Amino acid sequence: MKSTFLGLLMAFSFQLTAQNADETAIKKLLDDTGNDYCELSFADIVKKYWILDAKTRFLFTGKGGEHVSLTGEELLLVDTPPTKGYATSRKENYLMEIEGNTAYVTSDQIVTITETSKKLHYHEFRGLKKVNGTWKIHISSIHEY
Repeated sequence: MKSTFLGLLMAFSFQLTAQNADETAIKKLLDDTGNDYCELSFADIVKKYWILDAKTRFLFTGKGGEHVSLTGEELLLVDTPPTKGYATSRKENYLMEIEGNTAYVTSDQIVTITETSKKLHYHEFRGLKKVNGTWKIHISSIHEY
């Protein structure tokens, strides 16, 4: 009985450690993409952090109701980077559901325009997959508020 309980406790502890490692890796990935949006073109970000296949999608809804929906191929066409130092990005309020090699993540992003100090606020949803041990974005849905 004691060895069964100890075995279950060890298995649970291993699962929590793996979950924490995945959460840390996902947060780093999403923080890095947020920072890179202020420096790199969309095409470069997609090549660096995304899975590109027929199911890849980027969805955006602006504060005024405008809506953009792009496939992976279309994302690769957005190849002009922003002006260096144009803005900074910060993410917070992460909520994650990780199941094996799939994760669903929500967060809030605050982008500060350097020149004016204007803050832009976004709710984000990301669908991610782990490929060869590395988390990649597959679906991104961003909503300005």
